[in-house]
Amino acid sequence: MASPAAQAYPRIRDAVGSFVSDVQDHTEDAYEQLPTTTITESNTFRDRKHEYTVEQPSKIVRDTNYFKHFYFSELAESLIDDGLSFCPHRRDDIEQSLHSKRIFKLAKLTLDYAGAVAFDEDAFDTAYEDHFAPLYESTHVHRVVFPLPRVILRPDDFREGFQLSLEPLEDSVDNGEYVASLTDDLLLSKIPNFEMTAMQTYGTPGMITQPDQTQKRLGWATTLEVEFEITHRPTKHNSEHTGLDRSWTGNQALSEAAAIAKQVVTALRLWAPKEYAGLGPGYLLRDSWKTYRGISADVDRVIIPEFGQRGKSFHRDSIELPEAEQDVLREHWQRIGPYCTLEYETSNTLYRCLTRFNRMYERSTSEDQIVDAFLGFETTLIRGDPGSTLPNRAAALLRDQDDCDLDEMRPFLEGVRRIRNRIVHNDASLSEELSGDYPGPNETRAYLKEVRWYLAQIVIAYSVLLDTPSDSIQAVNQTIVDSRIDEMVEDDQKSILHTLLRTLIGR
Repeated sequence: MASPAAQAYPRIRDAVGSFVSDVQDHTEDAYEQLPTTTITESNTFRDRKHEYTVEQPSKIVRDTNYFKHFYFSELAESLIDDGLSFCPHRRDDIEQSLHSKRIFKLAKLTLDYAGAVAFDEDAFDTAYEDHFAPLYESTHVHRVVFPLPRVILRPDDFREGFQLSLEPLEDSVDNGEYVASLTDDLLLSKIPNFEMTAMQTYGTPGMITQPDQTQKRLGWATTLEVEFEITHRPTKHNSEHTGLDRSWTGNQALSEAAAIAKQVVTALRLWAPKEYAGLGPGYLLRDSWKTYRGISADVDRVIIPEFGQRGKSFHRDSIELPEAEQDVLREHWQRIGPYCTLEYETSNTLYRCLTRFNRMYERSTSEDQIVDAFLGFETTLIRGDPGSTLPNRAAALLRDQDDCDLDEMRPFLEGVRRIRNRIVHNDASLSEELSGDYPGPNETRAYLKEVRWYLAQIVIAYSVLLDTPSDSIQAVNQTIVDSRIDEMVEDDQKSILHTLLRTLIGR
């Protein structure tokens, strides 16, 4: 037996064809030129005039309840009566209204797929499969892409390119109402022009007033791609049909993908803390009329993830991911990734520290970044023992790291503490303080990079000592770090005694 979507298809096709014919009769005399929408091309480096228009015939049709009722209410009622409803669990009046609205939306999209006021059967078939048939399904696949500002992939051969795949740390998420399963590895790759044009046209929330009116070039190069299969579990009714709208599953995919994107970018920032790894908006891509007509990908909706890019990033140092180091990068991701989960504080003992670390990348003032960094140090090194000296505990934690000079680190972190106190209690500026006698760089950006580097080393060192992300830092501090401090004190005392003996015997 044919599926409900296949059974409903011929009746909806005939109704949409009749609707398009009426629109065609109206527009022949009323419009000399069809309405258009603006497309912003991705390649804007060479061509100043990078915007052009394409015809969008659906703008002719007013989105009114009159049209929905006049053309499609009887069809909606007959589909419901014949058992072809996609939401039989809804109240009768709402059920009929939803069907009328969805068929009307499909009719308008058929015009846009065709790019003309004419019934194109292939355009209708594609629009039907993209937008109406999924209403009868309980599982949808969604693809979300996150631009990563200032993240550059460096292939061994530029002609062949390079994609960095990362194995997911978890394959699926089950919250009871739905199951979100990743269909493939996480993928970092160069943004294709087809998708960059879509993002450039849509813009970013806060940058424009509405979609399709972008004036600025975004200038992104690399994207993180996450693809989810969302399966809905109907819990409020016993029907075989779910009435599942792609917009609902799309929202779940955006939310789950944003959590993964934060995790990946946090790991990249810990990989190269002195560089800038940005996190742009998450774009939910889906096939629609722009895709069908070969114009660009289609953006369905956007999410702004926490710790994402704020303001311009072109002046910040980019982070390069060489193809030759991809295995090392994957090992870093597998090792540090579980500690970069920032959704629930109770499940990650490094949550507060990494939250402060990430906020350093989005803060607009250097003073706020210093305060965030110091709180990051405090929530790890001094947790459970507030009377301890931060530089000494950092030295105990990092004493075995070859690239960390303890004689330089101690005075530097003591300087960070003093500057933080001056900022909080005396309203001092970082640039003014660095003109004084403090260890480390005396230029603001260079100083903040150094602070970020030390905070990253602290996080990485704790991730090695902790068995799982939910383990207690207090326990680590009270055992491993305390014992290391005792050993260092003993070593210092032995060194002093050795010096005295050498002095006494004249050597």
